[in-house]
Amino acid sequence: MNLIREQTPPEKFTGYFNVLEACKQNGCPVCTLTEQSIRRHIDNILYENVNDPDTRIALRSSRGMCVSHTDVLLKAGDAFGISILYEDIVREVGSVMTQQSVRALNASRPCPVCQFKLSQENHYIKTFKDHLVRQELQDALKESSGLCLVHLRRVCDHLQDEEAQRWIRALHAEKLETLRAHMREFIRKHEMQYSHESVTEVELQSCVVAINILVGMNA
Repeated sequence: MNLIREQTPPEKFTGYFNVLEACKQNGCPVCTLTEQSIRRHIDNILYENVNDPDTRIALRSSRGMCVSHTDVLLKAGDAFGISILYEDIVREVGSVMTQQSVRALNASRPCPVCQFKLSQENHYIKTFKDHLVRQELQDALKESSGLCLVHLRRVCDHLQDEEAQRWIRALHAEKLETLRAHMREFIRKHEMQYSHESVTEVELQSCVVAINILVGMNA
C-alpha cells in the first residue's frame, strides 16, 4: 500500500503526540483519547467545579448526565461530590413537579459531557485530517488497531484529498480482512473435528474487537 505523499502539515503540538501514543494502544485511537478526556473532565467537575454556577446550571437544565456518562461519574467514586451536584438537580426537578405541564420535567439542554465529548472528538479528528500527510502518523496508524467506523467516517468526511481517502479506506479494509480471518478461525475451532486446536488470545478477543470497530468503544 502506497503512503500518502508528504506535504506541509501544521506544526506538531501536544494533541498530535497524544494521537501517536494512542495508536500504540488497543482500540480506536480517537475513542481512546476521547474516553481519557471524559474521565479527566468528570474528575475536574467533581474535585473543582461542584459549586461552579455554570456547571450547576448546565446539569440542572440537562437533568443530570446521560446514562453512559452517569456510569463514568459513578465509577469516579466521589459520592460526596456527586451528592452535591445531584441534590441540586433533584431540588430543581422537585420545584417544577407540581406545575401543570409535564413538559416542565423535560431537559432543556443535552448532557454537558456529551457536548464535551463531541468537542474532543472533533479536536482529534481534525488532528488526523491535518497531519495524515506525515509518514510518521501513517506508520503509527498502520500499526494501530485502526479507527472505529464512527470516527473513520468522520475523518474521511473531513479529508479533501482523494488520495488520502483511498489510502485510509484501503488500510482499514486490510485490517477488517485480518480481523475476519481471526473470527473465522475462532468459529472453526468450535467445530467438533477441530475442537482439539487451541484458541489464541487474538482469536478469543476478535468478537470484542469487531464490536468496538463497528460502534466505537468510548463513553
